[in-house]
Amino acid sequence: MSDTKREHEEAIRSCEARFEQDRLSLTEDLKAREESLVEQLETEKFGLRAEIDSVKQELEEEQERWKTRPSLPADLDRIKSLQSELQKLASSEQQTREQMTYFKNELENRETNYNRRFVSSNRGRSDATALRVVTENAVATKPKAKSNGTASSAAPRRKPVRGGGTRKKKASTATRLPKITKK
Repeated sequence: MSDTKREHEEAIRSCEARFEQDRLSLTEDLKAREESLVEQLETEKFGLRAEIDSVKQELEEEQERWKTRPSLPADLDRIKSLQSELQKLASSEQQTREQMTYFKNELENRETNYNRRFVSSNRGRSDATALRVVTENAVATKPKAKSNGTASSAAPRRKPVRGGGTRKKKASTATRLPKITKK
């Protein structure tokens, strides 16, 4: 039995030795594989970083090219046409402003002449009123009825005639205007 026991013990030792050799060889293989993968990864990282840097450089060059690109002829033509249109509109606006100033002055002159002729000569009459066409707010004001302590001196308005208005009116009532009192 001791021979068999020895044989078994030797077989066990030889198995353990083979196992240890296999384990060491596998560990070395794994380390070598790991090192090659790490080296390959570093190489790929370096390549990708270089590619990123070149793409960034290209992007900067393209952005600079975009900023300094020459204008297209169609764009230049459009700009010129818009500038000429703007000048035409500005001159038209200036001309319109000058016309408005002229007409405003004309209205003020006519108002002054009207007031000089008709209002100052009719001071005793209650139906004469000053003409106010142009005001500070550029809105014509309605003259208010003058209060003399009596009823309004303006004639009351007539109600419209019903029946289609086919009747003839007297000439004097058809052309009569409501009285306007002085402010």
